[in-house]
Amino acid sequence: MKWTVYCHTHVESGRRYIGLTKHTMLQRWNRHVYNSKSSKDGRWHFPNAIRKYGKEAFSHEVLGICNTLEEANVLEVEKIAEFDTTNPENGFNLKPGGSSTPHPVNTPEFRDKLSAGQKRRFSNPLEREKSKAASLKLWNNSEMRVKLSESQKKRFQKPEELAKSSAASKKLFSDPEMRSKMSLIQRERFIDPRKRKELSEAQLNRMGDPEYRERMLAGFRKQNSNPDRSKLSAAQKKRFSNPSEIAKKSAASRKLCGDTNYRMKMSEKINKLWEDPEYRKRFKLALAVARSLRSSRIMAD
Repeated sequence: MKWTVYCHTHVESGRRYIGLTKHTMLQRWNRHVYNSKSSKDGRWHFPNAIRKYGKEAFSHEVLGICNTLEEANVLEVEKIAEFDTTNPENGFNLKPGGSSTPHPVNTPEFRDKLSAGQKRRFSNPLEREKSKAASLKLWNNSEMRVKLSESQKKRFQKPEELAKSSAASKKLFSDPEMRSKMSLIQRERFIDPRKRKELSEAQLNRMGDPEYRERMLAGFRKQNSNPDRSKLSAAQKKRFSNPSEIAKKSAASRKLCGDTNYRMKMSEKINKLWEDPEYRKRFKLALAVARSLRSSRIMAD
């Protein structure tokens, strides 16, 4: 991890604030600006100055990039002393620096404490409802959805981000205990008939949106147009070479097909789809392509 020692300078007076961060200088500056809106008047010189003069009144520079927090602490102390920024005439620093420590979230004890606190909080139905309402309010804001979507697209255009996300997922699901926990959570969700109905209605609403359906189809087309589908095929073959997986899949199918309501629903959906001439046309075309591919493979053998 890289650590940045930075300097924000009030252009008119030349007074400086020196600090260090594990993020970029700009990200840390944005956090300073955000904090200045809520900090109280008094001893916090730097946020007071941002609020008083405005964020446009400051210039910014990186004083150094360090490989370790220890190196960054040393450089921060040196630069604060060099520019004498603890002197109110020269700067906004209140301390000589060098006191930054790793965030406690990196320790197992802190993570356990945080987890226990969150579990306590969400065991309260009022807290769950409040959190759900806040999420829905955010997600119903179309402008916010576009921003989040663009942010994620931009992020995953970087190969290193894709690799990082993939490695994290593999590490998570390679843990049998975690897989068991995730499986239990999903099963518990679908045991409750009200929750199943709620999820079903939400999915039907989404699928009723032509724009959403088109995005889904575009994703499938992109996936299936990739000539290198060997990884997915190998994974499925490996999965279904396991007798327990075959038995599990077979039992799930039998259970579904034994449900009269499920069969009626599926029948209604298929009949509705089949009434659409465009769907019938696409289905016949796909069937013809599949038969053609099958014939080609048989001839090749």
